Order: sequence, then structure tokens, then C-alpha cells
Amino acid sequence: GMSFADSLQSIRAVLSLASIGNMNFGEATDIATNILFGFNLAASDLTKVVDVMAKTVTSSNQDVKQLGNTMSYAAPIASSFGISLEFTAAMTEVLANAGIKASRAGTTLRRVLTQLLSDSERAGAELAELGVYVNVLADNMDEELLRVLKELNKATNGATTGVGNLVRAS
Repeated sequence: GMSFADSLQSIRAVLSLASIGNMNFGEATDIATNILFGFNLAASDLTKVVDVMAKTVTSSNQDVKQLGNTMSYAAPIASSFGISLEFTAAMTEVLANAGIKASRAGTTLRRVLTQLLSDSERAGAELAELGVYVNVLADNMDEELLRVLKELNKATNGATTGVGNLVRAS
């Protein structure tokens, strides 16, 4: 799905990712491009994707394959809600450092994002009971999600598993 020129431009970054992940070039390329397309980014953004991935795996308790697996579940839904690659990667770091990795982390992120940011009446009513309101039309969804997580953590006195970790890491 990439032009020859885009492929040449990205080779060095993907080779570095393959080295970090102790994997072959083809596997690193597949993971990076899956994340790229999961976030609906242009092929010219592949170097940025690889940079974010490299920082994420070197800053957390997960490897490239685990991050790729997490993102395969989380990237499309995060992107659809306007959550950035960087913010989503930061959330995977928090989960991985708590021992929640790969498909478990991906399904967790997908479920949290869907429940917090969808227009479901049930979720909205339950959040409203806690005094937490979500603006799904916010200009910056990274900031909106962080605000919602902080308010949810405060409203539940830190009883919401994992939310406190996400808030403290921000």
C-alpha cells in the first residue's frame, strides 16, 4: 500500500524497529504499517509511527510484537474517536507496566474507549451519576479523554482499576 518513494524513505526507521524488536524487516514493516493504517495516517508518516513505537517499547514493559498486537485492537477505535497515536501509545505503556499486554491490553483499551466515548445512554447515565460528562465533540480528544479519566478517578476515589495509573502517568 506504499509507493516506492515512501518505502525508501521509511527503510532506515523500520530497520531500527526490527533491531529493537529482534525481528526480521518484513515483520517489523507489517506491524508498523498496520498501526499506520489503523490510525488512518499517510504513508509518509511511517517514520513517525516507528519513532513512537520505539519510544513506547523502550519506555515500558512490552516488546514490539506485544505493542503491535495491542494496537491491532485499539488503533482503529482510538482513531475513530480522534485519539492520537501518541496518546494511545502512552496508554499502552501504562497497561503494559501493570502487566496488561498484547490482546488483553488492546481489548481493554477498545472497550474503555467505546464505553467512555460512545453515545450510549447507559454509559452516559452511569457517568452522569458520578458527575462525569464527556464531550464527544471536543476539539482535542486526547485532552478530553484525560480530563474524563481524571474526573472518573476522582469521583470513584481511585477505585476504578487502571484509571488511577493512567491519570498518574499523564
